[in-house]
This record gives sequence, structure tokens and C-alpha cells, in this order.
Amino acid sequence: MTEFAEIARRLESLIRTGTISEVQLKPLRVRVASGGLTSNWLSCITLRAGTTRDWDPPTLHEQCVIFSPSGDPALGLVLVGLNSDGIPSPSESQDECLRVYPDGARILYNHKTGALEVSGVKSAMLQAAEKCVIDCPKVETTGDFLVKGKLTVEKGADLTGTVTHTGGDMSSNGIIVHTHKHQGTGGPI
Repeated sequence: MTEFAEIARRLESLIRTGTISEVQLKPLRVRVASGGLTSNWLSCITLRAGTTRDWDPPTLHEQCVIFSPSGDPALGLVLVGLNSDGIPSPSESQDECLRVYPDGARILYNHKTGALEVSGVKSAMLQAAEKCVIDCPKVETTGDFLVKGKLTVEKGADLTGTVTHTGGDMSSNGIIVHTHKHQGTGGPI
């Protein structure tokens, strides 16, 4: 009878659901509460863990699945990503791919409309060693725009409002504007 009980226990432990009860970040391991028991420290399955790697650690109370080879939970691997009543899906749209972060930041792509939206972030940085290209018909910013390097405009510019120039020379068609003189005026124009 004890052999049958051991086989039944192992079968029951092959695949178990539970919730994350503790997270260790280095190396990434979790403990899972399942059926009144808490597991040992177990490895988590991530999307990539080779030369291309992902980092998105599980969070407390996140629902998960433990896969235990040969039914031994001590050798289990944890797969997170099960929605629950306590932590429901952030969208119900078939057309959206949405990622929500605990500080309120959101990355939303609607593949039906082709719209990408990033919101709720406090700052963002894009850094490239050689070049960044924005290839679209129109770019709009609602805030100030600071250029710390040289600004080159190839196809003209329309300026509305006050323009202030300080420091250095301002040249138009090879003429230094602030030192240019017209005959008979005696001073710069």
C-alpha cells in the first residue's frame, strides 16, 4: 500500500498550481505556496536565458504552476503568468498587447489600429552608439525641446513666436546678422 501512496503523491505533484510566497533575486529563485505546503527554493522559467536574456522577476502572490519531473517538487520548475481573481488581466481586448507596471506605467500596442502608446513613465532614454532615425511624416512635442548638439534643418523651417538668440554669431546667407550694416544707417540692422 505504501508504494501506491508514493506513486499517487508523485502523480499529484507532477503539475501543481500555487502562488509565489517568497522571491530571491540573486540567483532568481522562488518559494511557492500550494495546497497548504510551501516549496523549497525553485528556479523560474523565463522567456530567454541564453545570449539573449530577459529579466522580469515574479512578484509576491502571483499565481504560478510548478512542473516537477518524476513528481518530486524539490526538482520543480516554476512558470508564472496565471491571472487570478486577486490579480486579473489588465485588458479584455483581443486587439491589444498591454504591459502594466506597479508604478502605473503602461506600454500598449493595439494591432488593429496600429497605435503604440507608452504612458505613466517619469523619464525615458534612448541611447545609440551610431545613429537614431525617426521615420514618419510628422513629429510633435508638447513640451520644451533641447538640442545639445548642432541642429541642422535641411528642408526649411517655420517659426512662430519669439525667437531669442544669445552667444555666437547668427548668419543668414553668409551675412552675420548682428554686425551687418546697410548704407546710410551707420549701424547694424
